[in-house]
Amino acid sequence: MPGVCYHDSFIWDYIILKFKNISVCCLTKNKEHLLIGTEIGNIFILDLKTFQLLDQIIYQDVVMQNVPDDFKVNPGAVEAIAVHPTNPDKVLIGYNRGLIVLWDNKNSNTDQTYNSTQQLESLCWHRNGEEFMSAHIDGSYIVWNASDSTTPKESALTPYGPFPCKAISKVEWKTSKS
Repeated sequence: MPGVCYHDSFIWDYIILKFKNISVCCLTKNKEHLLIGTEIGNIFILDLKTFQLLDQIIYQDVVMQNVPDDFKVNPGAVEAIAVHPTNPDKVLIGYNRGLIVLWDNKNSNTDQTYNSTQQLESLCWHRNGEEFMSAHIDGSYIVWNASDSTTPKESALTPYGPFPCKAISKVEWKTSKS
């Protein structure tokens, strides 16, 4: 990586030692910050210009205070992070046990809460920001309407058969202009 010096390497080693169990990273759209999800469920924000951690931390406890009572269980590690394609203040946070939260980083508040019955593997947004997709350990994926968290837009689809199979570990939603 161009421009990396011993000092930068030392800071990165410190970050890795401090968090030990980084589960996922997500680069913001403007490429100024790196969102670092951890096994304990917190998300730290690294300023890539200064290579310093911001004071702002998305604590799992705070996220859980803002979700409905039926979702107030330990959701596990942060499994996926996806920044909204048109609003950089909105972030999808996917936890290991299937809980997905649309987090408003500007107001430190949960906008929507989505619940899947399967362990989560990956998240991605449609480019319009109105829908997103989640991929799961049983080989299924679900399309969600971002503004309606009551039920998925489409029921879970398992592209490789009706029986659980290998997990879909990464999902990306690519669209083309007609």
